[in-house]
Amino acid sequence: MDVTTIGMFIGVFAILLGIFGLMWQMNRQSNRLEDAIDTQGKELRAEMKEQGTRVPQAELDQARLSGVNSVLLRHTHTHESLGDAD
Repeated sequence: MDVTTIGMFIGVFAILLGIFGLMWQMNRQSNRLEDAIDTQGKELRAEMKEQGTRVPQAELDQARLSGVNSVLLRHTHTHESLGDAD
């Protein structure tokens, strides 16, 4: 074999090795991205479940506060009218 043929074989081998390296790197990055997406999806699902339990509790708290405010308003008006009578 002459030097030109050996050089061509080495060149082809280097190109194939480079292509394999790029494919391996792309596959690795793709797997990392899939893992990140899966992790984020799990976190979002957990947060949605948590929000689902928080909303009714927030509504209960709001209803309780509205009830307390209405009672306080009645007492305030009662005290004002009694103060005026004195």
